Amino acid sequence: MIENELCDLLTARAGSVQDNPARVREVHARVAGIRRRRTAGAALVLVLLALAGALLTRLPGRPETLPAGVPAGPYFDDDGQERQIPDFRGVSPLTFSGTASWDAVYAPTSIRHVVVASCDRPGDLVLRGIGDRDRRLSCRVPVGDHHEGALLLPEDPLLMSDMHRVDLIPGSGGEWTVSLLQKLYPEELSQGDLSAALLSGLGSPGGGRFTVTIPSTIDDAHALMVIGECLRGVRLQLSIGGRPLVDFRCDDAHLPEAGLPVTAQVTAETIRALGLRGLQRVTIDVRSIGRQTDQWAIFQVS
Repeated sequence: MIENELCDLLTARAGSVQDNPARVREVHARVAGIRRRRTAGAALVLVLLALAGALLTRLPGRPETLPAGVPAGPYFDDDGQERQIPDFRGVSPLTFSGTASWDAVYAPTSIRHVVVASCDRPGDLVLRGIGDRDRRLSCRVPVGDHHEGALLLPEDPLLMSDMHRVDLIPGSGGEWTVSLLQKLYPEELSQGDLSAALLSGLGSPGGGRFTVTIPSTIDDAHALMVIGECLRGVRLQLSIGGRPLVDFRCDDAHLPEAGLPVTAQVTAETIRALGLRGLQRVTIDVRSIGRQTDQWAIFQVS
């Protein structure tokens, strides 16, 4: 009896509920909203994780770069060979592992010197024996399968002896290579640098003339050397009585060593063609046909 009454009651209540034709769409919309919220939440979590990773990656600082004042790299190939760096010449290369001693050859004048290094693993290199304190080179710039670094040395004439014994103390394992870059040409020449010149570009950058006595040794040596100083790119045309004597070129091929004067050789054939003799007084005309600057001088004809 009770079961029948319960069934009748449920049937009556079901009949009293009004039908909602949009119920299915509402349910679908509700499910879709839940899915969108879950997807957005997951995406937000991924974004936050990515930002956290980026922050953690950047915490040690900006990407490693070379210090100011040094030439741009790379300085070495992946096989450890030195690369040619424009306006510099590399000397005294040394490859080592662990603590080592390095005989670094300096140019004879106070010009820019840069120590460059290659290392298998990033680290610092301590150089002991340059001046009165240790100097530290950071080798952390990634290049191919190795890292590189550079250290600009001070322009201190007291450091510029022929050779320095430098102790090298690497801060990381693996193989290291160091080299000393010497700047081939100065940035500028002062009036004091040019004061003893036979002729300089100061006040007359386009050229001029000077008179010299041909050395007596010309009869035996059958050659003349013109010695001067200049900035890179200067080219001077020297002539006697309108006839060519020699071109004085300020390029790498005519620089015997970094920091030394530039030389130009007058050939024996030219000497004979001009009829030059020992102790003869001649006037030499100079015309600037290269880089137009007053930073040049002729010091000697010998």
